[in-house]
Amino acid sequence: MARLDDDLRRWQEAGLLDADTAERIRSFEHAAASTAPPQPKTESTRPGAVEALLYLGVAVLVVGAIALTGQQWGDLRSWSRVAVLAVPAVLSVLAGLALKRSGEPSLERAGSVVWMVSVALVAGTVAVANSEYDFGDSAGLDGEQTTTLLLALFTLFVAAAFWVVSPRHPQVLALGGSTVFFAVAAGAWPDDFSAPLTGICMALLAAAGLVAAELGAFGPKDSASLVSAGLLATGSYVGGFDAPTWTQLIVLVVGGALVYLSVTRDSLAYMVIGVGAIFVGLITFIFRHFASDIGAPLALMLSGAIVIGGVLLMAQLRPLVRGNRTS
Repeated sequence: MARLDDDLRRWQEAGLLDADTAERIRSFEHAAASTAPPQPKTESTRPGAVEALLYLGVAVLVVGAIALTGQQWGDLRSWSRVAVLAVPAVLSVLAGLALKRSGEPSLERAGSVVWMVSVALVAGTVAVANSEYDFGDSAGLDGEQTTTLLLALFTLFVAAAFWVVSPRHPQVLALGGSTVFFAVAAGAWPDDFSAPLTGICMALLAAAGLVAAELGAFGPKDSASLVSAGLLATGSYVGGFDAPTWTQLIVLVVGGALVYLSVTRDSLAYMVIGVGAIFVGLITFIFRHFASDIGAPLALMLSGAIVIGGVLLMAQLRPLVRGNRTS
């Protein structure tokens, strides 16, 4: 209110207001300020020095834990091996909680990053504990693959729990990494590793995440859509290995769908991932089936021609799609 008092004084001295009018304005503004609701806290987009130092501390802690594990692992007892990861995991969870309750936007962002690291530490702790104490045999589980799959599912659950509490970009990245872990564990569940099973699990989970992101149920939308689209394209590509020929074309369909989605949503990320999926899928398919007949140079030229044709077709369809959106 100091600025208001100064203005009222100047206006009085200039003869624009009399004393009674100035006092009524002052009383009105004081009353309005006392009853106004508190302004919502705005989050700064620029990281400060404290936040940067926190990131540095997290990186040093992780590197130190890795170095200690590599140097002393053979000399440690079972409980010590578990504690090497369990103690940092617990501390990181508590540190992230404290940072997120600080009320400072920069510290809250740092807490999200710490929780992202916590997911990896929790996964490592459970994996080491299982390796040392063989929980699978104690619980009567059939085979190491089943135990690994359950551990991956637990990691995915932990990552999802952190996201529910704090739906931020680092938690979305942690969910993406946990999805990859679970998909690989699912592919390793049979006696022989199954790339199609890995690809199917990754693609299905990613497709669910992409739909949820577009519906506004999974966010932040930027990172959620980017991670989901990337995993969808990757899963579709991996699912074509050691599988029937027609499954190798699924990545092209997925890439085309992402390109179409990029046009309808005006999303550069979808465009880059979709074109990349089509490019990699085409080259892989042509080299796998036609390179021996037409040679590598012609295979590359054919791939490039198809990509260029697809871009030209997309350029022709883009105005039509936008016209349908605005009509």
